[in-house]
Amino acid sequence: MQKPCTYLLLFLTLVFLVLFPNTCVDYAKGGLLLWFHVILPSLFPFMVLSRLLMETGAIYIIYRFLSPILSRLFHVSHPGSFVIFSGFLSGYPMGAKLVSDLLQKKIISEQEADYLLSFCNNLSPVFVTTFLYSTCFKEQCSLSFILFIIYGIPLIYGLIRRPKEKIHSIDQPRDSSQNQTNSLTMEMVDNAIMNGFVNITKLGGYIILCSICSGCFTMLPCPPIVSGVLSTFTEITTGLNHLNSLDIPVTTKILFSLPLSVFGGLCGILQTCSIIKDSPLSPLSYIKNKWIQCGISTLLLILYLLVSVQNQ
Repeated sequence: MQKPCTYLLLFLTLVFLVLFPNTCVDYAKGGLLLWFHVILPSLFPFMVLSRLLMETGAIYIIYRFLSPILSRLFHVSHPGSFVIFSGFLSGYPMGAKLVSDLLQKKIISEQEADYLLSFCNNLSPVFVTTFLYSTCFKEQCSLSFILFIIYGIPLIYGLIRRPKEKIHSIDQPRDSSQNQTNSLTMEMVDNAIMNGFVNITKLGGYIILCSICSGCFTMLPCPPIVSGVLSTFTEITTGLNHLNSLDIPVTTKILFSLPLSVFGGLCGILQTCSIIKDSPLSPLSYIKNKWIQCGISTLLLILYLLVSVQNQ
């Protein structure tokens, strides 16, 4: 069943490209501009620097400041505390990238990597506060409530799923000499830049393709709210723009926008799967965890909106 659906989606997208070339170009430009103006300047430096931190061993110095709280709270290793901090700070798909890199270097175990991936890969705070809160909702919803839905639910989910006993890093040093940093070399910088360019270019390709597919849904002969939800499910930014343009109540926009933002959209899923494809991590497990968090956020939003209506 999965293969016929995939083939049908690819065929319909090709038909859309042939019948509406100008519209496809517009959505492709939108995806390209999103990548160039937002993703590239925000994620590329972080990709390079995080790689250098691991290559030089400076990560050991940083997580010493984070682990006293995060490591004890989530029962993760010291490097795992760095993943939690950076994953919530940097946005998609850097949480997955850090988990994959640390697992590849055998700094964390597969068990810990699977646990961290389940809740440390989320939207960027900058995207949430500027685009989602200011542009889409026009500040008509509490920012603290939006932040709780986007970040509080994954954090609570992580606490619920945390290991019973504290996880220790694989390379837990027996003496301080094993924890020394390495000198930064030009070869390290070159490799980090090339690795960053490869990954950021792949992300750009996914964003452009998903933006085109998201545009396809906006032109379907169906109720606007249905096309808006399908578009947002495919690519968050393009879909939220479409939802924002609809003449519907803000509460309806919130009800559909926030859970899909927690899920990350198909584009976020594909980006994450691309990052972890060479690791033993399971994409299906990651998708399942995201759907659970999406469902939890939906239930909380329904309760919140019902209480708000009764109090008015």
